[in-house]
Amino acid sequence: MTVDNVMDSEKRKDTVDRREIGERRLDEIFFGDADHRIIADRRHGSRRKLTCGILFSTPGAVGQVEDWLDEHCKGDWSLNIENMDDDLIKKSLKILFELETDKQRFVTAHIA
Repeated sequence: MTVDNVMDSEKRKDTVDRREIGERRLDEIFFGDADHRIIADRRHGSRRKLTCGILFSTPGAVGQVEDWLDEHCKGDWSLNIENMDDDLIKKSLKILFELETDKQRFVTAHIA
């Protein structure tokens, strides 16, 4: 073992392993810089309970879709922009719903 390796192993001993403190399921998610960072607790992840979803294309504003979801959904929901055309007009959205009834309500209002 070289001197560098010994120093590296000493540094590792001084650091706290998340497994040792029970924080294995905590992740830091960065959005470009340190000012836009959240700590996600995967033990309580909302993705696990969002059981049904759709892909929805629209030329409208994403904010309008989010407003509709806020006003009409009884359960939790999630909206992600999956794709956008070069002119930034047509957007493909992935919308996940906790409740099948919320999904059906959205489909009836926007697609049917």
